[in-house]
Amino acid sequence: MSPDLIFILTLALRMAVTAAFVVTASVITERSGPVIGALVATLPISAGPSYVFLALDHDAAFIAEGALASLPVNAATIVLALTYAVLAQRHGLVLSLSVAIVIWFAGAAALRLNNWTPLTAAILNVAVFGVPDPKFVENVAAWVKVRDGQEVTEEEIRAFCRARLAYYKVPEYIRFVDAFPMTLSGKVQKFKMREFEIATRSLEAVANQRTA
Repeated sequence: MSPDLIFILTLALRMAVTAAFVVTASVITERSGPVIGALVATLPISAGPSYVFLALDHDAAFIAEGALASLPVNAATIVLALTYAVLAQRHGLVLSLSVAIVIWFAGAAALRLNNWTPLTAAILNVAVFGVPDPKFVENVAAWVKVRDGQEVTEEEIRAFCRARLAYYKVPEYIRFVDAFPMTLSGKVQKFKMREFEIATRSLEAVANQRTA
């Protein structure tokens, strides 16, 4: 067989296997009810066979880079789903889906501009604020939310910051949390984080000196 025919047959086989996984997941979703269906729908159904096929043509570094980039891109997919869910309540299918896809492409394009590392992909959100310091007047504190199943250390975060920021901007205090204190409108209440750090790290005397 010619190389072109082999390529076409191989591509068709890959598409068929991937489609079979997706269709199977769809059938399970339709017959298992909303809860089980939602669990199945959120699984990386097509990612498994896709990575297997990619591994046949690319080295380990390429596969690792692709898997790493897929973590932040999942955030854009979440935005797509939420956008469609909100718009579909008031508008038709075509308009809702079109706007959601445009937003997804914009988000994915913005994410591609960032040089993702295991650290940046593992961290979900960070809130940075100042706390009183007896020597430098104020120092940097950071509350970090890590993605489920990921592990990050304080030293990894500091090393990442040292390579990109001035020394005085590197967080002195780092705390891993599951959630940030929020207002009813969804804004982060950094003053509560600051108060918590002052109390936890016994910085009341320094804080009182600054306000005296």
